Amino acid sequence: MSNTGDDYTGCSEGSGGSQTVIGIILGLAGSICINTGNNYQSLGTHNLEVAAIEKLLAEGKEAVLHPEIEPSKSPTWIFGTVVFICGSALNFTSFPFASTSVLAPLEAIQFVSNVIWGKLLFGKVITDKMIIGTFITIFGVVMVLGMGPKEKPEEEKPIRLLDFVYLWRSSLWIGYLVFCLVFGTALFFLYKSMQAKDELAAANHDTRISPIQMGVTYAMLGYYRLSHDDLDQNR
Repeated sequence: MSNTGDDYTGCSEGSGGSQTVIGIILGLAGSICINTGNNYQSLGTHNLEVAAIEKLLAEGKEAVLHPEIEPSKSPTWIFGTVVFICGSALNFTSFPFASTSVLAPLEAIQFVSNVIWGKLLFGKVITDKMIIGTFITIFGVVMVLGMGPKEKPEEEKPIRLLDFVYLWRSSLWIGYLVFCLVFGTALFFLYKSMQAKDELAAANHDTRISPIQMGVTYAMLGYYRLSHDDLDQNR
């Protein structure tokens, strides 16, 4: 009986690495599909807006920058939505196969695919800084995969929902949430104030402040998601 148990343990340990590989593949595919879906949704709404503006001009009416449109009327937007949903499903499917510490950084691959789709779908100019940033992102993802756990660690004692409730009642955690709320509100009003400025001033400010706003906001939201992913995996 003991030999059988040892064989089973060895088989289980050997399959841990392959399960992590499956999780990485699913996570990468999911992140790329999510970004692909977002880009096709954007392309669909862009095409609808262009068509609406051309219609207004043909009717002799004053054109507006963002006319009212119905995204569901665009096959491109519907296709993007389907791809986005499939990508989200792939992401959730990857959770049982690999550790969250490996899966979460994989979402950075969306920045790489976004550059590619920006060129292919929208004809955006790829600058040298974008190329350097893309390679840095790829390098970071590879480093995470190389240094991350080779298999999903098993909890000696499963974390209960009550354990998370206790941690969420911590004064430090509540203070952090209040800080994020205040800081996020400040970022929102800063963004609104920038929108209210004239086009020249807005352009001068956006190039420096908007990337910081986006990065900080996504970092805070990503931390929340990571916390809830840990809860889902250990429930």
